[in-house]
Amino acid sequence: MSPAPKSSGFHFNLKWKILVIYLGLSALLLIFINVLWLFLVTPLLQDTTVSREVRVQLQAFALVISVVGLILSVLVNLWLSRFVTSWISTLQRGAETLASGKLSHRIEVVSNDEVGQLSRAFNSMAESLQRRSEEIERAKILAEGQKNQINSMLKSIADGVIALDFQGRILKVNPASETMFGWEENKVLGRELDEVLKISDGSEKIGFRQLLPNKPLEEDVVVTQRKSLKAEGHQGKTVFVDLVSSAIKEGRQLGLGAIITLTDVTREKEFEEMKLDFVSMAAHELRTPLTSVRGYLSVLLEELRKKLSPEQFSFLDKAFISSTQLAALVENLLSVSRIERGALEIQTQATDWQPLVEEAYNNFLPQAKERKVSLVVVKPEKKLPKVSIDKFRISEVVSNLVGNALNYTPEGGRVEISMEETPEEVITHIKDNGQGIPQNALPKLFTKFFRVSGVLEQGSKGTGLGLYISKAIVDMHKGKIWVESELGKGSIFSFSVPVAKNSLLRKVKIMSPGKKFFIRKGKTS
Repeated sequence: MSPAPKSSGFHFNLKWKILVIYLGLSALLLIFINVLWLFLVTPLLQDTTVSREVRVQLQAFALVISVVGLILSVLVNLWLSRFVTSWISTLQRGAETLASGKLSHRIEVVSNDEVGQLSRAFNSMAESLQRRSEEIERAKILAEGQKNQINSMLKSIADGVIALDFQGRILKVNPASETMFGWEENKVLGRELDEVLKISDGSEKIGFRQLLPNKPLEEDVVVTQRKSLKAEGHQGKTVFVDLVSSAIKEGRQLGLGAIITLTDVTREKEFEEMKLDFVSMAAHELRTPLTSVRGYLSVLLEELRKKLSPEQFSFLDKAFISSTQLAALVENLLSVSRIERGALEIQTQATDWQPLVEEAYNNFLPQAKERKVSLVVVKPEKKLPKVSIDKFRISEVVSNLVGNALNYTPEGGRVEISMEETPEEVITHIKDNGQGIPQNALPKLFTKFFRVSGVLEQGSKGTGLGLYISKAIVDMHKGKIWVESELGKGSIFSFSVPVAKNSLLRKVKIMSPGKKFFIRKGKTS
């Protein structure tokens, strides 16, 4: 925008100009009357030679001149007032016309003086308003088109989409979310999400604030994912959903807090329940006959050891080993079923840690000698504090990790068990110098049924459940489990368990593997 031109000292605004003209004309008229009286009327009136009749006529003439001057002054004033009023009325009508929306209206420029300049300024303003209005109209049409496009996209999305402001109030929902939760859009807009949709992970309610980052956004979009959540909508309509919450950095300018996408996984959840039912039923049905088979094979091995040929005894021994492996698989499947259903429980109490590790060492020592692998326990420099654990379940974790290390360590290798303490926990490391694990396999190592492909599978009879179960058990103890590995150099599996704060017995029920727990406390019996 160019700066406004500076006004000259010789220019006056219209009001003052009119006043100056009026005063000037009045002054000239007064001067004319005074001159007339001084140089014509007064001398004649004072001249004694002039008859009385002439003096009367002169006085009448002077009076007429004064009246005529006054009338002329009034007429000039009326003319000036009419001129100004007429122009102002024109300007007023023009402004009212613009205000009514007729931005194409212009007023006539009749002069080059201040009135003309003001008329041109008015027309320039009208042109600017017209251009701005046209731009706004185009932007409005574009925004409306984008809005319709977004609405069409939202209608075509099968997942539920909810837009929220920073107070958790609903700005927009799509038809899929209306169907999913039994809503009507006009009845939920402006209401808080926590009021119309109750979301939980099975153990506790998840509020709107938990779906947003708890620190300022550094990236354009921050995405939070939560799986298998329970969502209860209108009139208790319940579905299971996978939730994705996207917080947008530029959303604050638009009043947008987050966009939540909910995928209905109810049918998948039901199918998963059916699979768990089948696995649990099959495992239970297999457990009893397997127990009988193992019992009979054990008796045969003991009673017929001297009566069977070496080959026959070998066959019987292999059958016993296979039945033992099958029984272990059945137990693993039952454990997985309990974990997935949230039915796995542990009872923790203060326990000495080092004796538990040494017990596992003694159990695996014969296997290590058979495989010609050196198995050692590095004793800590000082006595470890008691830990809060379920001895039976944690023994399963130690057995899984030590057994895996022996299975994947070649003949002549070494498996080392070491322990250390921190103020809050005791950490155990199981280190081997075996084949190692590829880096791309590490993130999936603790998932269900995952087995590393390639050379690590050779000679391994595992099911891919041991590490998954171990992680679930460690998580239930509020500990951590992790692995460090380098291909060709070996691996170090580590896990931590909390130091016991007291001798109370604590009963823990898993609700969501690795996430939340119910805890009940009671005295030891």
